[in-house]
Amino acid sequence: MFATVDADPAKKQYGSRRHHVLARFENPSPAAGMAGMFDVVILNGVVGFVMNTVDSKRAAFSVSRELLAPRGRLLIGYNDLEERNRFAPEFAKGFETSPIPGMQVCNCVNSDGLRFRFVCFVKADS
Repeated sequence: MFATVDADPAKKQYGSRRHHVLARFENPSPAAGMAGMFDVVILNGVVGFVMNTVDSKRAAFSVSRELLAPRGRLLIGYNDLEERNRFAPEFAKGFETSPIPGMQVCNCVNSDGLRFRFVCFVKADS
């Protein structure tokens, strides 16, 4: 299954035609009825824009953990330019760092001035 989530109704046209949830990802409602159904959750470009508080980041990890199948991966991409965009280790409760698929590292940043960073986690065994 491929599903997308966005709180802006105007963005629905860019999302999944079959499974688009109109909500903020870090709210519990996107996970309703979809627990354990995904091998991968990608949060790309939302940290620092919509998810920029400690509570919203913590909630995003919690919702991701609920949505992911055992050993499912969480890939997060964000501009690592400001302290508020960073992740504290306690956000990743229930996850372990994991190599980014196709790479040997679990954390990488591009070399241009934008400092776009990708980090990868795997849902830890319960």
